[in-house]
Amino acid sequence: PDDPQAHLDRALALNPGSGEALCNRGHARYLLRQYPAAEADFRRATELKPDMALAWNNLGNVLNKTDRYAAAKEALERALAIDETLGVAWSNLGTVLLNQRDHQAARVALERAVEVSPGVGTAWSKLAEAALLTGDPERALRCLEEAKQRSSVRTIDIYVRGAALAALGKRRAALGPLKRYLEKSPR
Repeated sequence: PDDPQAHLDRALALNPGSGEALCNRGHARYLLRQYPAAEADFRRATELKPDMALAWNNLGNVLNKTDRYAAAKEALERALAIDETLGVAWSNLGTVLLNQRDHQAARVALERAVEVSPGVGTAWSKLAEAALLTGDPERALRCLEEAKQRSSVRTIDIYVRGAALAALGKRRAALGPLKRYLEKSPR
């Protein structure tokens, strides 16, 4: 069959002790928003291969997605203890810290994310948000430009741009982005 999930299940049946196969299936389940099943796969992968940084990262990501921030932070820190150059784990840790409203720590994690993986646009986008929240609108605007060059613009980025311009006293320039944000995200 052409079902990718079936292929992953078969690969696991052939090698049930494969942390990589579990991690791959967990990622597929995560993308399908099957969070409990994804979490189970990532947990099993970390049991089988406790030194697999990507499995810890993915577990942290699904825990964050299900609003279990303390556990997510712990899993991501475990991933980074194994591989401190895993940019996606730094980015995910920054997201967790933003969710916990620890803006300064989030900014530190996201600065590290763009340092080790400068090509990841979402890290630049999240760093822009953290920079704004820590009172650095100029850095926020520079980060948004980096994100834009990497084709990674989130709806919140439109708001961050407007808020950063307003914080710099450029209220007229801020009106356009803030109006676009309200049109895209009416609340």
